[in-house]
Amino acid sequence: MDGWMNIIKMAVLPKFIHLFQNIPIFLTSSFFKTIDSIILSFIWANKPHRISKAHLQKPSSEGGLGLSVFRHYYWACNARTWVFWNSVSVVPAVQKGCCLSWPFIEVHNAKSIFGLSLDAILFSKPNIPTKLLSNDFVSGHSLRILRQVRGALCLPDLSIFAPITDNLSFSPGLMDPVFKLWSELGLHTIKDLYINNCFASFAQLQSKFMFPSAHLFRYLQIRNFVKHSFAHLDKPPAHSDFYDYLIKNPTSKHLISQFTTLFTLTAPTNHIKDAWVKDLEVDILDALWASGLKKIKECSVNARLQLIQFKVLHRLHFSKTKQGSIFPSISSLCDRCKAMDGTLGHLFWSCPTLGSFWAEIFNIYNRIYDLKLKPDGVLAVLGCSLTSLALRRPLQKALMFGMIVAKRLILRAWKSPSPPLFRVWLHEMIACLYIEEVRYRLADTHFKFVEIWGPFLNHINGDST
Repeated sequence: MDGWMNIIKMAVLPKFIHLFQNIPIFLTSSFFKTIDSIILSFIWANKPHRISKAHLQKPSSEGGLGLSVFRHYYWACNARTWVFWNSVSVVPAVQKGCCLSWPFIEVHNAKSIFGLSLDAILFSKPNIPTKLLSNDFVSGHSLRILRQVRGALCLPDLSIFAPITDNLSFSPGLMDPVFKLWSELGLHTIKDLYINNCFASFAQLQSKFMFPSAHLFRYLQIRNFVKHSFAHLDKPPAHSDFYDYLIKNPTSKHLISQFTTLFTLTAPTNHIKDAWVKDLEVDILDALWASGLKKIKECSVNARLQLIQFKVLHRLHFSKTKQGSIFPSISSLCDRCKAMDGTLGHLFWSCPTLGSFWAEIFNIYNRIYDLKLKPDGVLAVLGCSLTSLALRRPLQKALMFGMIVAKRLILRAWKSPSPPLFRVWLHEMIACLYIEEVRYRLADTHFKFVEIWGPFLNHINGDST
């Protein structure tokens, strides 16, 4: 599965990103639903999906497989263009060393067709008639895409970065030349009205921007506008990360990645954690659960082992109880002990027939690494526990790797009446560690492999001789 998703990331996604960056065309939700259905059919080889799309698309740092969300890249590519809009609206490009001509063309079109500036479009919600949107293809489609983003992120209608002039939301700024004078003096946006995170008095603005006393009425106008636009006048409203990204330097690196991360919505996993708590009859802290999810991609270079850990934590295997709920003719009792319900917690950990298997695994770690670990269901399932997280990082990696290999053997004997054997676990560990050592040698970090697995391999080689 990882191979198919890497094909999507490395071969398909770059082609779409190129189109998204160069053709600002409005695409509906149905378009991306079609794209997702094609991608999922490719990944699953036209078979029924076994893993939720939401969990596939979660970042690897949060326990997902990092499947690309094309709609998020579509928004991010357009948002990067909007960063250029803001840069030429606030400060002339000549002063920034920018030689691009297309932002100035769009500035001119927005002013002549819509009667407002580009930063007013970005940081406020102007009510532009639909007929006007068709007069300029680029600006019209960009504005429709911006509305999509605002709806997805639940952005406020007005940001403190909104300009005072050329803004349909503040009509006096369109008609009164005094506000244009303010902009020339440095008071360009609503944010400039705040000094030390407090709304400035007229006297403070006079001192800072050298306003004459005759501008008091304009101050009262803008003050009344801000008062009715935000919940509190005295303090600036909470910042939105999206608006903060729009005011960045357009030549900043990783802008598209930053926007994509912002658009990513993590699928909740608390219900999965609660199911494991019920099965294992042990409380699992939220921080420990998050650590287990984060370590899925760190457990091994072997994609199959990563996928096993992903499926175990997300409870994607069919337990006997689940099969029994779907097919009444199938018994929900465990195939090994034939005495208790075959929940996932029972099949992976608490089945009496697995007791000696898990005990020998924990014993060999205690002997090799001089530990005093007791058999722990949370450590066996999550690959980490409060006790293991207090150990050195090499020991954490060694423990997690061994737990995953053990679960791999349990899955191989999923329908077998006999439990896996400890000696088979040892042979499987040696075979998997060979691949791990190759990875470390290629990365020129073999010393890390020795630090993690040196004691283990020395113990095995000593026993074999």
